[in-house]
Amino acid sequence: MADEHLPGPIQDCLLCIGFFTRIPLRDRKLSRRFADALWAMPLAGLIVELAVGIVMVTTIALGLRPEISSALALASGVLVTGGLHDDGLADLADGFGGAHDRETKLTIVRNSSIGSYGVMALILSMLLRWTALWSAAGQDWACRLRHLYCGPYGIKPTFPK
Repeated sequence: MADEHLPGPIQDCLLCIGFFTRIPLRDRKLSRRFADALWAMPLAGLIVELAVGIVMVTTIALGLRPEISSALALASGVLVTGGLHDDGLADLADGFGGAHDRETKLTIVRNSSIGSYGVMALILSMLLRWTALWSAAGQDWACRLRHLYCGPYGIKPTFPK
């Protein structure tokens, strides 16, 4: 599909959503450079966080326990992103944990297998995100909506609690 006729900001949003999520937008023919589109990155994060928030609020409304709702919401975020951030975190942890010199670190990061540092980083990351979601599940609706906007994948808060 040729979308070069779309305004630049719309193309930027499509580029970021297609790159940072599993939403199939990558086959579009866009005339924008990815580096110029990075301002739209928080919009992709907002889409991910909307998915997480919708799953969280829906499962709580259906009567599921907060810890189960949190796990399902976390899984929805991973599904929408395809684990892109988690893969990067594991590569980073393996590279910095498994080597001391620059070349060896880069070799480890380029390797497609996961090492023990990557596994530990993923476990800690998932545990922290699950705990954040679980603590948000016990809050009132205003706090849940705030979390939906400012959650672990999305835009950082710009207002006080």
